[in-house]
Amino acid sequence: MTIKDFSRSNFIGAIKSLAIKATLFTYVAPKLRKEVGKCFNIEDHVNFSYNFHLKLKLPAKLRDGFKITPMQIEEEIARLLNLLADLRPKALLEVGTASGGTLFLFCQVAQPDAIVISVDLPGGPFGGGYPEWRIPLYKSFAKERQRIHLIRADSHDPKTLEIVKRILGDGKLDFLFIDGDHTYERCEEGL
Repeated sequence: MTIKDFSRSNFIGAIKSLAIKATLFTYVAPKLRKEVGKCFNIEDHVNFSYNFHLKLKLPAKLRDGFKITPMQIEEEIARLLNLLADLRPKALLEVGTASGGTLFLFCQVAQPDAIVISVDLPGGPFGGGYPEWRIPLYKSFAKERQRIHLIRADSHDPKTLEIVKRILGDGKLDFLFIDGDHTYERCEEGL
């Protein structure tokens, strides 16, 4: 590869990144907020999370980059959300953001002023490591006065725990969802 080729590929990569960010800010996030306003119950929100990307009038390859599909089985996540809707958590933590599907759904059942924290390991082996350009998309999931905190770090690192404690202040978590490292040993360690 020559310097000219390298520069060309960097330039093309930068243009693609700018195009994705512009699409996100001008089209995808406003479309998400508009469409989610048409959801009236948990079933609607679950269906929305699995199918939102299909509502985007974009080329398939670009459209698929905006999926917010949860990795869970629809019926299982719906049952969990029904339980959470009764709890109405004020502070919740998710380990494993992936495509943001459960993050979106948890925001829908949390209190309007909830603290929602999501920890994800960049480059994680189990679907983690969302690109930085998705951060504004994930932040757009917040309802009313909710505050979403996205922590891109190892959930097992003591520094990550300190960040979470700072965010919560004197508060406690109402709900913890561990869906990150999918090995038994690391999940048990996380408890």
